[in-house]
Amino acid sequence: MDFEEYEDPIEYSVTEDKISCDYGDLDYDIDGDTAIVQAISVYRTGQGIGRKLVELFEDAVLKENATSAYVPATPSKEAISFWKKMKYKPSGDDDKYWARRITQSWKEITWDTPQGVVVMEKEFKRKIKNANKAQQASSVGAVVNKPPIHWWELEHQNFESRKGR
Repeated sequence: MDFEEYEDPIEYSVTEDKISCDYGDLDYDIDGDTAIVQAISVYRTGQGIGRKLVELFEDAVLKENATSAYVPATPSKEAISFWKKMKYKPSGDDDKYWARRITQSWKEITWDTPQGVVVMEKEFKRKIKNANKAQQASSVGAVVNKPPIHWWELEHQNFESRKGR
């Protein structure tokens, strides 16, 4: 007689600054055009929980009409590879250098980078609510190229956004 394991589907809870389930959490902040992942932790890896947390975060980003998301990722092969799979890319030249160096290394350690993190970013197209705005966006461009953001700017934005709460 075969016994099939049955596992209840994982339920996710989404608030204005946190997405969580029994096996992981993602803390974030959305301020205007910019979204920042403050922290992500997953207690059962390899089961799609991290991916689902990030997908729900990106849904919140799109709902709030933000155009970019930044992640100060742990400088490890596992973390950077995860964010690359989620279509995030290193933000600046230093981040590109460290992301490449870490992911191409045989070492499975957390690296000591000058910034302490590798900032990863993803751009989103702004949703246009009506035809007039769509016409304006097509002539101007819906997504503006922004310079790379650094970890100290993320910390400042985080501080400023939490100061008003």
